[in-house]
Order: sequence, then C-alpha cells, then structure tokens
Amino acid sequence: MQNQTDVITAQDLGCKLVEYIEERYKASNSISGVKSGFPTIDAMTHGFQKGNLITVCSNLRYYKNCLVMQLLQRIVIKDKVPCGFISYTTNYQQFGLSLISRDSLVSVSKIVAGMLNEQESRDIQKSCSSIFDSHVVIPRVCASSFDELCNIIRESVKKHDLRIIFIDSLNTIPIEKESGSYKTRLASIIKKLKMLAVELDISIVTDYYSYENAREILLDIIDKSENLEQNTDFLYSYSDVVLQLQKISGKKGDDFYLFELGIFCGEYRLSRYKNLQFDPEVEEFQEEENN
Repeated sequence: MQNQTDVITAQDLGCKLVEYIEERYKASNSISGVKSGFPTIDAMTHGFQKGNLITVCSNLRYYKNCLVMQLLQRIVIKDKVPCGFISYTTNYQQFGLSLISRDSLVSVSKIVAGMLNEQESRDIQKSCSSIFDSHVVIPRVCASSFDELCNIIRESVKKHDLRIIFIDSLNTIPIEKESGSYKTRLASIIKKLKMLAVELDISIVTDYYSYENAREILLDIIDKSENLEQNTDFLYSYSDVVLQLQKISGKKGDDFYLFELGIFCGEYRLSRYKNLQFDPEVEEFQEEENN
C-alpha cells in the first residue's frame, strides 16, 4: 500500500505507463485483473482491477444473491484469490455452507439435516478441502458506523494481504444521520468505497437490492429495466463497473430461466447487455451463446 506522503513524478509516471502498455501488448489476450468467470464481463473489464469498485444491483433479491455467490465461488474456490468477505447479516458458518453447497451441488438443507449419501459426503469433503486451501478471511463485523467499517477493511487488507473485498451489501451498511435523502447518503458511501479501493489498491465488490415498496420486497416481481435503472442511478457516479441483473421470462424449455445482465464499464466507457440462462437446480448463471 502506497504511503500517503509518496508522490509520483512525471518521469515515474511515464516509465510506469510504458511498462504497463508493453506488458499488456505482450499479454493482449490475457485477463490482467481478478476473473469474474463470465466471458463478456472479463472481456470488457479485463477482470476486476485494483482500485475498482464493482456493484451488483437487481430488484430480484434471490437471484442477485445467487450471482454474487457465483462470483465468490469463482474467486475464492477456483482461483484462490486472497479475498475478504464482510457482512452484517451472514455469519461465517452461513457463508461457508453456501460456498460448500455451490461447489459440491449438495443443498444447504441436506447438509444441515445430515441427510447425505456416500457420494454427497465425498463431494462435500472435497469442497471443504478447497476452502481450506483458499485464502479467504471473514472479519468479525461489529462496526456501528461506516468509518469503523472502513478501518476494519484497512486492517484486514494490511494483515492478510487481500486483493479483493466483498461487502454484503449496501443495504446493510450503517448510514450516518446526515441531511439528504436515503439515496443521497448511499451515493456518499459509494464515493467513499471507491476512494477506499484506490487507497488500498484493491478491488471492492458490493451489491444493492433495489425496491420501492413492500409489494416488491415480498414478491420480487418488478422486472422493468427503466424502473431498475431509475432506482439505481446513484450507483453509476463512482462505480467502475455496474452489473445490473433483471429477469426476462419464466423458463426456456423446462430447465432455464432467462435473465438480462447489463454490464456498464465506466472506466472504458463501455456498456453491453448479455442474456443469461439460470439453472435452478445448481443456482448458476451461464451466458447465452451468440448474444
């Protein structure tokens, strides 16, 4: 982490930029950041970069959570990227069981009930070994303010040399009692999270569940793109990448739900919509081909 008193001269900057451009030229087809596991996202962003703030938003809470856990599984289990998971609502056991379930394809309910056959037991043991070999830390969160939360993140990154932080989620982060609307105060938090990512030279990923009234909260039925974009416009000012998930239709055939993922990459001024298939059996999204 760069000391606050350090400076970069014009000569330093020129040398660093030349080195970076040459490095990218030699590895033109490679992903320089943390891979998301989705080809379109990685092609547009070259992976989640240091100093980036990435926000996942949806008006469908369950599916948003599935997408976030899929990203986490890729980063923590498959790629073993040094990662911190911070949550006010999910404890370490719930988080671990969710990762094991997604990796082993054995439901959490079966694991908790202990109703496992021999193959499922072996799959779970394999998943546990993968978690044991990973580099994930789950800081104990007892912060009553956003500033305290930032200090917990700073300490965790410094102590464990983390490369990426997941914050679950914007809806649960303590908001100081300041003037302005709820969204204005959330926008202030987004700005500070972006500054924290730059300060610590890491990627920060968070998510936001958009709702307007109790009916949406209870039924998760609002899926119009204009509603979602209007309700999440405050995310775009300081987020480097916004992933906007919404449902298109019920099922394709008998197996898959169809979704649309809006990918907005502010750093490169790129945007694209990609259709995703959701398999409810494994709670996983896959990109549709030729879209």
